[in-house]
Amino acid sequence: MRRQVALAVALPAAALAAVAAVVLVNGGSPSGGAPEPAAHRAGTELVARRTLVDRAQLDGTLGYGSERPAMDRLGGTLTWLPRAGAVIRPGRRLFAVDGEPVILMDGAVPAWRALSVGVADGVDVRQLERGLAALGYDPGTVDESFTVATAAAVRRWQAALRLSETGSVELGRVAFLPGPRRIAQVDATLGSAGGSGGSSPAAWDGAAPRYAYADYEAGGTVPATPTPTTPRTTPTAPAPSGGQPGGSDDDGSNGDGGSGGAVAAATKVLTTTSTVRVVTADLDAADQQLARVGTAALVVLPDGRRVRGRVIRVGTVVSDSDNADGGGAGGAGGGDPTLPLTIRLRSLRAVGTLDEAPVAVQLTRISRRNVLAVPIEALIARSGGGYAVRVVRGARIVTVPIQPGLFADGYVEVAGGAVHEGDRVQVPK
Repeated sequence: MRRQVALAVALPAAALAAVAAVVLVNGGSPSGGAPEPAAHRAGTELVARRTLVDRAQLDGTLGYGSERPAMDRLGGTLTWLPRAGAVIRPGRRLFAVDGEPVILMDGAVPAWRALSVGVADGVDVRQLERGLAALGYDPGTVDESFTVATAAAVRRWQAALRLSETGSVELGRVAFLPGPRRIAQVDATLGSAGGSGGSSPAAWDGAAPRYAYADYEAGGTVPATPTPTTPRTTPTAPAPSGGQPGGSDDDGSNGDGGSGGAVAAATKVLTTTSTVRVVTADLDAADQQLARVGTAALVVLPDGRRVRGRVIRVGTVVSDSDNADGGGAGGAGGGDPTLPLTIRLRSLRAVGTLDEAPVAVQLTRISRRNVLAVPIEALIARSGGGYAVRVVRGARIVTVPIQPGLFADGYVEVAGGAVHEGDRVQVPK
């Protein structure tokens, strides 16, 4: 999956092939500076100053970043699911259980407890209040305290959703995920049971089914026969004073924050990602000096087009053997240690609809600015060792020894003083 191309090593081999070709074309090895008839020359190219860049090349994948699951903690029957590829924005329905919506709100800390007046202060309260304020339901001061003003805002929000107006938010009613979310995969089935531990839906009494957010423009699936439901009773007992959970897992299933009561087990419903296109790649740990947050990168798309980007995340060192059964640490299972990189593209114009597409990522190893350079094909091997180029001077061609420098981008840096800017060197056609 991963490859490293050490251009400074590979290019001299290409130069030797070019040297052999030139020697064959011109017949025999070059002499040390003797003029030769111009009639033998092939094509020529101007000696000019260039910026040469030697790059490491990695295999990468173009996709979407920040993968996070959406969990059901309510229990019951899944009655609405979005389609894969849909984008759900904060304040909108992410999925529905027993005909009632689970709402997406922006937040980095997953929901882990019921929220009501008297609950201990916490980041989850701030996330809720911030989400309510963004939707136009003023909770008062946006902070970490669930106040009477917060409860009043929750009741207005619940009324708009046609939920029981309790002023409390049960665990599972809100899914905190960072920003708008793209549905990468639907992991549950419409009509299946959500989180275990919830009560079974009541028998249908003929009343109209509850489908909050009747706007299905996100492309969700609605069952042909509505699932009967009765209003859900929201738990009103405040969560224990325990502050924040000991840690938040990415799947949002990090327990009940010390709650003494039973809660519904989390069930994965959706796999979501951010809406931002990014490239991911693995860099050999030995080359970790090449990548820092902010480092420029060049991404080569499958059609050959190049897009500039920057590294926005550098992960911790892992090895291929970490994911292999029985693999030892430090690559004992045969895997080289690597660093996962995330790269954001400067422009998406050339990307189109590509998703999970293989790309090449190029990172700068060495850069030389304003150096004299000739095509690698212009190099010829000298019989006594070293390299030379054939310079066209008037009606004659002179073989001139050179000292090669950096090989990159199909050119080689030349030094030695015998080749000057503006000279023309012979290259095979």
